Amino acid sequence: MVQKLITDIKKIDYNAISKMPVELNEISLSKPAIVKLPNYFEGFGLRFGGGSAKTNLQKRKLEKKKNIPEVILKEFGDYFFFTELKIPKEKYHHFITYCSYKGLFELHKKKETLKIIRLLKSESIQYLKTLKKE
Repeated sequence: MVQKLITDIKKIDYNAISKMPVELNEISLSKPAIVKLPNYFEGFGLRFGGGSAKTNLQKRKLEKKKNIPEVILKEFGDYFFFTELKIPKEKYHHFITYCSYKGLFELHKKKETLKIIRLLKSESIQYLKTLKKE
């Protein structure tokens, strides 16, 4: 009995099954047709989806720039910033932004460690003075 069932299943013509008409009560069982919508915005420079290589490059640059304060903190350590320079922990990002206007990110990009240390030490004095005034 089981052997006959297996033999019958092996003899099924799958092409014929796929071409069988679908009744109204079986419509929910059928696969929907894939519809591809035209991208009307493509001519305007707007794209939905992967984006252009230029956009992806800009996103990567922005991400790198956002991560620079954490990278600098890792490189120089908590002790340097919070003990030696006496920068309050909650003001760390504000201090890095303050120093960025003095060329901190460019020095970091060029890996000029000694110049970075000099900059951070000199700017920490000015920065702490401005904090006392507040």
